Amino acid sequence: MKFSAYPLDYPLGVPKLPGYVVKAPRISQSSSDAKKISNIVGASVGLENNNALQRAYGEAIERYCLYQYNETNFQQHHTNKTDVTKIFSKFILYDDNQYCDKNFPYRKPCDTKKFFVVLGESLLNGSQKYLPVDLVYPRHKKDHQRIDSMNPSGSASGNTNQLAILNGLCEVIERDSLMCAWLTSSHFYQLPLRFVKDASVNKLLNIIKNSKLNLVIYLVVNDMNMVTVVAVLTSKTAPYMSFGSAMTLEIIQSIKKAIEESIMIRRSQLILYEQDNNKRQNRKEILELSDHIMVPTNKTNVAEIKRTMGNKLLSFNQYRKILSKAPVSLYDLLMRLDQKYFEPWCVDIAPKEIKESGFSVCKILIPGLHPLEINQNYLHNDPRRLQSFINTSVAVTRVNKFPHPFG
Repeated sequence: MKFSAYPLDYPLGVPKLPGYVVKAPRISQSSSDAKKISNIVGASVGLENNNALQRAYGEAIERYCLYQYNETNFQQHHTNKTDVTKIFSKFILYDDNQYCDKNFPYRKPCDTKKFFVVLGESLLNGSQKYLPVDLVYPRHKKDHQRIDSMNPSGSASGNTNQLAILNGLCEVIERDSLMCAWLTSSHFYQLPLRFVKDASVNKLLNIIKNSKLNLVIYLVVNDMNMVTVVAVLTSKTAPYMSFGSAMTLEIIQSIKKAIEESIMIRRSQLILYEQDNNKRQNRKEILELSDHIMVPTNKTNVAEIKRTMGNKLLSFNQYRKILSKAPVSLYDLLMRLDQKYFEPWCVDIAPKEIKESGFSVCKILIPGLHPLEINQNYLHNDPRRLQSFINTSVAVTRVNKFPHPFG
């Protein structure tokens, strides 16, 4: 089994950091019930060469595992309406009005007579239960109507099972925090860069400054005192804004990772804008990453995004308080979820050849946390999570429907 790594090249206008694209082996038709996938790739940039390469390999491995969808590997679940309602009651899905739309692309869970399931394990007590495949794998049978959007959030790899689980948990929490903050137009706090005393971050800031770009850092603090960092690179010309986000157990590490991701996104944006036919292969590579994001291409979008994120500044005392409350371990993270009655589930999605290479790959599901919206035309309409996020007993009936810029 061979994964191939290549260094990234950079168009003008992008801060140059070590970066790699990693191509996974092709998946044959027999490995997937969907159409044949020609290339699976992962890419990353980083201040340190080894970190950039390791993250690019991790992304390629995750996607390789997610695309190993074959119905012969799963158990078919025949059920009645009561069983289906019980299984899906804690997940944030769509509402009845959306399902009634004849053009709506997803099917209502209660309308199905059977669906495929895969075994998952509770990270709180080790119990096992079957979870719907549609909520685990983004791939699916060709022309098959899904229960939910093809969202790969929560898939993660690591050289240990514990690290893979931690990475997956952090990603789900990050996406939930971003969606809740965006939909409620709240909880974005701008962090003055002078508060960050870290050599690696300062080195990144100097690289960005030398590229004649501006950087704004936001912190999103959710209702469990978990902090997601959003880095926004801004320029006076298109693409205007490039977003990176991260949530880890260390805020400084999150800041660094978010900045690196914003640089990666800016590279993708500029390549996709490039009209030179000689760069066609580069554009193909970006599209194969599948989670590229084409954010603001006009000043109207920029103005709306700035309005939503606001300009609330953190004081140094507030920043220090946030640092002191940040989770410090995987156990601490799980306990905070448990205190809010969220039960995270883990599904092992690594095929035999990946395990033999020494990697663990899992998919994390946390029923009740808000999924990242993939299709902006179809928002998950469930107010429960938003109420908890903004700490109100009043039902949330109005949400910000302007397309979010997060990848």
